[in-house]
Amino acid sequence: MRNLTKWGLLSMLLLTAACAGMQQRKQQMTSAQQWIETAQREVQEARNSGASQYTPGALRTAENDLRQARDKFDGKKYQEAGQLAQSASNGAKQAVSMTAELKRKEAEEEAKVREAERKKKPAAKKKK
Repeated sequence: MRNLTKWGLLSMLLLTAACAGMQQRKQQMTSAQQWIETAQREVQEARNSGASQYTPGALRTAENDLRQARDKFDGKKYQEAGQLAQSASNGAKQAVSMTAELKRKEAEEEAKVREAERKKKPAAKKKK
């Protein structure tokens, strides 16, 4: 009877440990899936912002990280998938930020050129 109780307790402990391991794996999968979805949105936002024109290297890096994250997820390497998706998300955000800054600088330069041209026109009219 005593051996039966020991085996029963051991079986319960092993079952509990297995369930805990499965729960942790499920949490990793869910987290990775959420990061991939976030990264997809961020990469699309970077594309929409014009990052392919202004910051193509940063966009490409984010896209590559996202692609690798999907591959790791498909290979059931959820922790690595989550890390790569986070990297893709951060890279895409950086591409959006850099693109906005470059667009702002470009607009400032265009405004300076227009202002200089505007100032030249009245001077040219006065000479006639």
